[in-house]
Amino acid sequence: MEEIKFTKETIEAFLQEKMKSGNKPETIAEYRRILQKFQKELLPEEVLRENTLQQWKNTMQQEGKLAVRPINRRLAVVNQYLHF
Repeated sequence: MEEIKFTKETIEAFLQEKMKSGNKPETIAEYRRILQKFQKELLPEEVLRENTLQQWKNTMQQEGKLAVRPINRRLAVVNQYLHF
């Protein structure tokens, strides 16, 4: 798997593209929170590894604070970023 960088600059570029696509400011703010949380919790090196997303999902499930839907929403946002 190719290494993918998660930096403030790449996150902001992704969010700018989402704004151009017509996403609402509330949605952009939510995306920013999700991506920053993901980066802070699992990417201290700012590099995404093959199992990082699965680790995050497992962590959220084990914590038991979120239902399935919010977990899937967070994963969907990160996947959108990856396709960007």
